Amino acid sequence: MAFAFTWAWYDGSSWNDFAAGNMIGFYGSTTYGTKVQVGSYQDGMHLRTSSGTDTDACGSPHMDNIKYLTSTTCSINGGSSVNVSTITQNDCVRIKFTDGSTSVTTENGKFYAYDGTTDTNAPTGVTAQALEQGDSSWTACGGSGNAVSITDQSAAVTHYYYVAMSASPTSVGEKTNFAWKISLDYY
Repeated sequence: MAFAFTWAWYDGSSWNDFAAGNMIGFYGSTTYGTKVQVGSYQDGMHLRTSSGTDTDACGSPHMDNIKYLTSTTCSINGGSSVNVSTITQNDCVRIKFTDGSTSVTTENGKFYAYDGTTDTNAPTGVTAQALEQGDSSWTACGGSGNAVSITDQSAAVTHYYYVAMSASPTSVGEKTNFAWKISLDYY
C-alpha cells in the first residue's frame, strides 16, 4: 500500500474524515456561505462538498474555527482573544499520515497554503496564516518557502499532525487559486 494523508475534523465527540473531494471553506460568520470582508479573517470554517455542489458537509456541531488576531493570539469559535499556545488538538484539523502497515519515521514536514498549482506560489488574493498545535505563534505561510515546520515524529505506523489555519482575502471575489498542502520525508 502506498502512503496516504487523511484529513479530519473533530465534532465534539469523535474525529470525522473528510470525504473525497471535500474542501475547507472560510466564511465571514458562522453561517455557511457568508463572505469574508477584504482585510478581515474568517469567523467561520465549514467543510464544503466537492466543487460544483457547494453545500455544507459539516455535521453538527460544525468544524471549529480558529481566527487569526495577532501573531500570537487567536479567537476560537468567536471567543475572546487567547494565546495560540492554548489551542488544543480537538480545535485543529487533524492530518493522519500512514504508509500502509509499515512503521516509519517522519522528518522535514511542512504545511502551507499555495495557489493550487505551483508549491512555491502563494495563494492568489489571500493572506494565509497557519500553525501546528503547540506552536507559540502563527506563520504567514504563503508558498512552500514560508511553510510551517511540522514536528518530526519517531517510528510508528500512524502519524497525526494537528494544524490550525486562518485566511484573509486581499481582494474581492471567490478565491479558487487557494489550497493547503502538507509534505514530509519518511523512512
